[in-house]
Amino acid sequence: FALIPTFKERYEDLKDCFSQKQHIDHKKLEELRDLNGDFFWVWTISSPIVVSSLGGELVLKMLELFSKYRNITWGQDFLDYFHQLPESIEIFRGGSSDLNTVLKGFSWSLHRNIAETFMDENKGVLVRAKINRDDILLVSATEAELVPRPDCLIDPQVIS
Repeated sequence: FALIPTFKERYEDLKDCFSQKQHIDHKKLEELRDLNGDFFWVWTISSPIVVSSLGGELVLKMLELFSKYRNITWGQDFLDYFHQLPESIEIFRGGSSDLNTVLKGFSWSLHRNIAETFMDENKGVLVRAKINRDDILLVSATEAELVPRPDCLIDPQVIS
């Protein structure tokens, strides 16, 4: 987790370069790919720690940038998995609180049974929504997990 404090500074160094409509040099592309790799590695260990350390707004900005340049930042296995997903995807998220809190979460599952494991038996909710493939910010084939753009969820509903 020692990498987390470096993420903000590394992102700040890169964001302006990628927000301008000019040629981006190879070194900056490598820096972005390296930042994405480090970020994803820590994310897979504990996404809640990443979000609490950096804040949700910065995490979303970073994921937006990584996704925009996914052909460079994502590995081939992630790209292959992403491209085999259908255009419209049903996703699930379980949580131990109310609908609004669950909808603010980052990670969603492609499998209902996985999302159900995050519910509290007494007061949890299970939400189903749809997302267009192009609105995916991060994908993990090994965990059947994805992070959608939060404002692009289609018809989120409590199903349990």
